[in-house]
Amino acid sequence: MSTRNPIQASSTDVAVTRFLPYLVEIQRKLYVLLAVIFASGVLGFIYYQRILSFVLKFFNLKGITIVLTSPYQFLDLAVNTGIATGVITAFPLIIIYALRFLKPALKPKEYRLLLRLVPVSLLLFVTGFAFGAWVMQFVINLYSQAAIDFNIGNIWDISLSTSRRHDLAPAAEDRQAGSLHQQTPLRLHRHSGPGRPPPAKRYYLPFHPHHCPFTSF
Repeated sequence: MSTRNPIQASSTDVAVTRFLPYLVEIQRKLYVLLAVIFASGVLGFIYYQRILSFVLKFFNLKGITIVLTSPYQFLDLAVNTGIATGVITAFPLIIIYALRFLKPALKPKEYRLLLRLVPVSLLLFVTGFAFGAWVMQFVINLYSQAAIDFNIGNIWDISLSTSRRHDLAPAAEDRQAGSLHQQTPLRLHRHSGPGRPPPAKRYYLPFHPHHCPFTSF
């Protein structure tokens, strides 16, 4: 037997009846957003090579050789490119849905103010993103030019999520998205006594804005 108070039961039914249409509307819009993200993400996954080529041309990487040090990086690049494409494509739709959801709860004057602030916010966002891209391009050119001045070849490992160690070019682990590692192989001889020196041990000096440790194998 149910032990609920009739008053509590009626208040619960009223709350469900009142908020159920809003929840159903949110569910429907979430389905639409997921469909848009999935569709655009699949397109980004398929055409990831063209997207990455456009990004690399934007940064104008002259005198730099971009390499993939692991066969799994092809899959990583494709998946991350697809996710980024899906989120960017669905971003305007998210803003529209958010404005429509907030409109009934706002006064007409408040809603008009919100509509005026949205373009300003988008403009500031694009300006900040462009400034960050400009700073990144400046840093990349600075490090590449430093290597060219020392007559060192620029061989960079590109990874959008993680950098895995590889026998050909072990990279320092870096979890930052869109990180670029420049590695310069150095051969150092260590003499332990008279006679023939031991075989050279190869060291890799990663040029990175935050750390420059020696890694060896």
